Amino acid sequence: MKSESKVLLAVAAGVAAGAALGVAFAPEKGSETRKKWKEDLKKFNKQTNGACRKDKLVKAKAKLEQVLEKINGKIESYEKQETNIA
Repeated sequence: MKSESKVLLAVAAGVAAGAALGVAFAPEKGSETRKKWKEDLKKFNKQTNGACRKDKLVKAKAKLEQVLEKINGKIESYEKQETNIA
């Protein structure tokens, strides 16, 4: 893998992780969030001159959804613990 590809992948992973955490704590509806993500991905693809392939983005989306599920589960577990303590 070329160093440029590694840097692009690292940047994309950082953006994805930040976005996932942002979504986890965002007060917006899921449909609004997905709409924003779609717009952001279009902008990112345009900025990288189409270097991001759709299949890679689909895989990244699936992985992010798994991570988000885990985060939400941990948040719910924590909230239940807080409720039981109080």
